Amino acid sequence: DGKKVYHQNERLVKDDVEQFFNNIEMYTRFNQPGSRGLLLVGEPGGGKTSAANEIATKYAENMCVVIATDLKAVMMHTYNISKANMPTLIVLEDAESTIPWGNSDVLNYLDGVNQPRTEKGCYMILTTNFPQRIEPRVLKRPGRIDKIIKFGVLDQINSIMCSRHYFEGILFDSKKR
Repeated sequence: DGKKVYHQNERLVKDDVEQFFNNIEMYTRFNQPGSRGLLLVGEPGGGKTSAANEIATKYAENMCVVIATDLKAVMMHTYNISKANMPTLIVLEDAESTIPWGNSDVLNYLDGVNQPRTEKGCYMILTTNFPQRIEPRVLKRPGRIDKIIKFGVLDQINSIMCSRHYFEGILFDSKKR
């Protein structure tokens, strides 16, 4: 299909999303908003967006999936979805361009203070090529961004698998021996 993702950290993202939705009661039990945020960082072309989109495609059959580039739109969406009581997966691309510095409304939203409670869960995957452009108060405080996963250079096994996938029949003999 041409859309396969080969990166050693893709499994970390998938596992975190699954853990969240399989244990949503842990994220809502003390009147918490039922949300979790994951930031994927790395150089352009490292697989962040591809991994996020592959996960979004997997979950699109069973929940609301939103792919956005604007945090304000995401905030409005979470208010609307909380009323519908649906699980949601959000992919926020290029997070550094939409998370403003020094905005207490954004910090409170990311903290969950003025975030609506979502019984079925709202998981947000943010991507950035430039984490240094995101305010340290956002990056360094759990609850705003719960986990950061780096998408860097492929390890040896994933490099070989990726090469075989994309260059089968060109660099590699496609005939089985």
